[in-house]
Amino acid sequence: MTVQTRRYDLYRVFGVTQNKAKLRIAEDVGGVAEDIRRHLTGLPDGVEVDGVSIEPAALPFDATINLNIPSEEEFEPEE
Repeated sequence: MTVQTRRYDLYRVFGVTQNKAKLRIAEDVGGVAEDIRRHLTGLPDGVEVDGVSIEPAALPFDATINLNIPSEEEFEPEE
């Protein structure tokens, strides 16, 4: 059993328009990543995995957060 020393959260931004977007957060998915890594160990020489696609429904995302994106006129940069 691997002891995790870091927490991994995923932030999924989608449905982006000019002034709105949606955000969902999957918290502490390190265990999921470790399970995937474990399945990919022991591949033959010369075989390398350089990506994995996961259906969002397979991850523990929280409820959708609606975001409002300010226009350039409304945006005041921090100094």
